[in-house]
Parts: sequence; C-alpha cells; structure tokens
Amino acid sequence: MSEPSQSCFHCGLPVPAGTRWRAVVDGVARPMCCPGCEAVARTIVEAGLAGYYRHRTEAAPTARAALPGLLADLAVWDHPAIQRAVVRDGGATREAALLLEDLNCAACVWLTEQHLLRLGGVREVAVNFATRRATVRWDPTRTGLAAILGAIAAIGFRAHPYDPRRALELLEAGRRDLLLRWLVAGALGMQVMMLAFALYAGDWFGIEPEFARLFRWASLVATVPILVFSARPFFTGAWRDLAARRVGMDVPVALGLALAFLGSLPATVADRGAVYYDSVAMFVFLLLGARLLETVARARAAREQEGLVRAAPATARRLAADGAEELVPTVELAVGERVRVLPGEAVPADGVVVAGVSSHPGKFGFVALHNLLRFGYRGEIFPVNRDGAEVLGRKCLRDVSEIPPGRADLVFVCTPNAANVALLRACAKVGVRAAFVASAGYGEAGPEGRALERELVAVADELGMLIAGPNGQGVI
Repeated sequence: MSEPSQSCFHCGLPVPAGTRWRAVVDGVARPMCCPGCEAVARTIVEAGLAGYYRHRTEAAPTARAALPGLLADLAVWDHPAIQRAVVRDGGATREAALLLEDLNCAACVWLTEQHLLRLGGVREVAVNFATRRATVRWDPTRTGLAAILGAIAAIGFRAHPYDPRRALELLEAGRRDLLLRWLVAGALGMQVMMLAFALYAGDWFGIEPEFARLFRWASLVATVPILVFSARPFFTGAWRDLAARRVGMDVPVALGLALAFLGSLPATVADRGAVYYDSVAMFVFLLLGARLLETVARARAAREQEGLVRAAPATARRLAADGAEELVPTVELAVGERVRVLPGEAVPADGVVVAGVSSHPGKFGFVALHNLLRFGYRGEIFPVNRDGAEVLGRKCLRDVSEIPPGRADLVFVCTPNAANVALLRACAKVGVRAAFVASAGYGEAGPEGRALERELVAVADELGMLIAGPNGQGVI
C-alpha cells in the first residue's frame, strides 16, 4: 500500500516520494519538498522567527504562484496616463526604453532580443549591454508594454522603464558589491597562493607530511569563503541560466570552479594527490577584477549618456499658424509643427530647416563638411545649400546643377528622404558616381519609409551609382 502523499510544510507543494528533506520547527521534524525550502525553513528557525509558521494564514508562495501577481503588477504599465510618460507614439507603432537588470554577458543580450522578437507584435528590439538599456518597438494592436515586461521577467531578468538615475544607482550598487567580493577573494587568495607555493616547493625539495596535511586543510578553509561569497554571482547566474534552459558565460565558469574544488576534496581528505585551491582562488579573483573594470566602464558610459540626455531641451518654441510663439514641453510637439531655435539653443526634435541658415554641429551635412576641412582633405569640395549661404567659411552653391560636370565623385546626401531620388538623378547628370546617404528615418517611417528606400536603391542601380549609408552596408 502506497504512503499518503505529504505536503511541504514551507510552501505546500507535494513532497516527492523517497525524499528525506526535513527541518525542525517547534521541535518537530517537518517534511520539505526540496533543499531550497529546507534551507529557508532552517534559516527562519535559526533567526528566531519560527513564529512565522504559527501565525501565517497560508503556505509561502512559490515562484509559480507569485508569477500571476507579478503580471498583475505589470499591467499598470498599459494604462494610457502612465504610457504618455514612458512610451513614444510612432503612429502605427509604440516605442519604449527599458532598463534591464542582471545582464551579465552578451549571451544574455542575445537571449533577451530573441525572446522578445518571438513575442507577437514586437517589431524591433535593440539592447545596449554597456548601459543595460533596451529599446523596444511594438504594434499596440497585438501586444503592450506590460506583456513585454512580463516576457522579460519570464526568462529571469527584471525590467522597467528606463531611468538614467536608477541605472546609475544600480551600476554603483553593483560596483560596490563586486569590489567587496573582489577584495575578499584577493585577501584570502594571497593566503592560498602562499600555501600553494609551499606545497609546490615540497614536491621538489621535500616537505614533512604533517606540514603538507596542514597546508592542504588551511587552503581548503581559506577557499571556502571565496567560493561561497566571492564566487556567488557566478553560481547565481549559472542557476538562472539553467533555469531558463540556456547556457550563458556563468555556466562554464561555475562548472569549472565546482569541479576544481570538488576534485581537491578527495586529495585533501586522503592526504595525497594534487589540490587546486589556488586555481579556484585566482580564477575568481581575476574574473571579479574583470567584471569590476567592466562595471566601472559601464557606469562611465551611463553618466555620459545621461549628460547627453540632460543636454536635450525640455521645452521648445512652437510657432502657431499666425506666427505666434509658444513655449511648450518637447513631448507635446507633433509631426508637422514648426519650432523656432534661437542661436545657441539645442534643437528640440528631428526636423527639416524651413527658414534660416545654421551650422549646427548636429546636422549630418555640416558634420561631413567640418570633418573634411578639419582633417585636411585636399580634393575639391562643393557644399550645396539652397540659400547659398556661407558655412564654415565656404560659400555654398544653391543647387547640385551648379557643380562643374565631372569634378565631383562622391556626394553626401543630407536632404529629406522624399527629395533624395531627385537629388541622385541631378548628381548623376554632373558625373557623380557614389552617394553616402545620411538622411535618417527610412526604417522609422514604416512601410512608406521602406518604399522610399527601395525606390532610392532602384534609382541608384539604374544610374550605375554606388550607394551606402552610415552603417557601411546600405541605406539606413
């Protein structure tokens, strides 16, 4: 007759048959379903908090039980009032910048991108590993921000709308944590290395057995804190990877550390054979040092990025139909509206100059001209501006047709997308055979932008003109 099934005293799940996990609570050995529940229960009791079990109204929630609550909490991000502050409306699509926590390697970036791209409605995902920032674009008729955040949580990462301050706080907290673990690994690792040198020397010159035994056990004692405390991020990351059924960088690291340590235990107990505690200590020390340097570099990149964000204006001078000027938040600007940018002010949004002349360093055409002049280009330069203004000390032509035939080989195209086809044809008439298209927005304009891109490429093929974009592979 089979034994009646028992429930875990901690979480309430069924206890697998044949297991012997127990924790003593109030003097009684209580059954547990896994080592995790056993460890948690013992920790609660040893901390003097056994009253938790007497006063609780239900079993402790498992990750499976907590997931619906998490998804319910995330549902608030689909509220229109909240989305206005964190989601960019692109017409047929929505876009948001997210801050991802617990990313440890490029494999985590790849997993996040691929997992989200398989979510119905997600159009584009780009994760910046240095700043932990993910830019996600989706179709609001098929999915929402809450579903995207839930999908990220399902693979073991935490995500929330990007906040530069929060990103810096996380990086700083991570830096302090890694620094402490690195210092512990270094301090204890030096002791392990000193003992290892004595054992190595003993192999060559001889050593008393009792000293060899002492040095092995001392190395074991010094290595345990390194493995338990300093190397904990590697084991935590490896467990998260395996739980998500993937293999990241932490998996082979944790496996190597565990094998080296466990392989040294029999030699320590039997008092013969080689031990590898010094390898474990130095491996952890060097890996933590590399991660610490990486964290410092990421923090620097995040600070620089935040500086660029702060440089962007929070308000814009919007012009009404009658020419009246109104100061409004930049988030209220709509496509087609006109703004006035005074000398020295930052440009509040992407757009086209419809009146006036500027040598603003953020404009692709002026950047190209500035770099050509700065780095001593010796060939002929024919800057073109429809107002014929003088920019960077160079008098501009008003139209491409004014370029002497056969004198120009390459053109930098920085005009609005819809004007580029006509511009290429005009350039071909004066002998230009290559074009670098710096006009942005083809990919962002949806089907219309893609159609313009295909038309531009077809015209370039028709004219026998080489065409490239800033990515070096094609049009943006």
